Amino acid sequence: MAVTGEQGTTRTPTAQMLEPLRRLVQDVSTAENLEEALPLVVHQVRGALDVDACSVFLRDDGSGEMVLMATEGLPPGCEGRVRLAPGEGLVGFVAERKEPVNLENAGAHPRYLPCPQACEERFHGFLGVPIVHYREVLGVLAAQQRGHRLFNPSEAAFMVAVAAQLAGAIRSARSTGGIARVGVGTSFVQGVAGAPGVAIGTITVSHPLARLSDEGAREQVRLALANKGQAGLLALRMGGHAREHAPGL
Repeated sequence: MAVTGEQGTTRTPTAQMLEPLRRLVQDVSTAENLEEALPLVVHQVRGALDVDACSVFLRDDGSGEMVLMATEGLPPGCEGRVRLAPGEGLVGFVAERKEPVNLENAGAHPRYLPCPQACEERFHGFLGVPIVHYREVLGVLAAQQRGHRLFNPSEAAFMVAVAAQLAGAIRSARSTGGIARVGVGTSFVQGVAGAPGVAIGTITVSHPLARLSDEGAREQVRLALANKGQAGLLALRMGGHAREHAPGL
């Protein structure tokens, strides 16, 4: 863990972090989708740590940029507009190191790079934790304080636990189509054949993908199965929200 400054006063005993963590895990698990879960996370982390801002950045698989997807405490409208190049700023530093970065005075760090859109020059205390799933960095969870603040070990542990919960939710949402990959309009799901041969059955779409009641979307599914069926690859362009069975395909 990278730190600067002197150890700050313990603000929250470890025992007091357990209840906020329990509520957060429950809320993330019961959220309808990731777009609903992320605002819940930043809101609850901000309250539990008593910080001025909390944000979630997700990595764009195409460009490698870190994209601000949810925030509470930064100016409204930043979501989706703030994009950091790979390794850029403290968020990029966290992703690069794949470990928490805890700074009492972020502005004094050589990797500090304020983002004018987010008015980050107002903040000094910084705690960033990577969101990692099987060694792959999916994003960064960051907490910021206007005053100088070095987060204590129990607060850092709380953030690590939240990031671990987020990692599972993000990977699950991406693999099932609950969220498209950041910056990408087409989702690819690669299957692994258990045995050679031809399978005949019913497709069930249980997460928001295409609106299968539309004839155009149904035709896309037919073509995808006809062209890619043997490889087990299904590529569908996102377009609408549905939870429908498609027994007639």
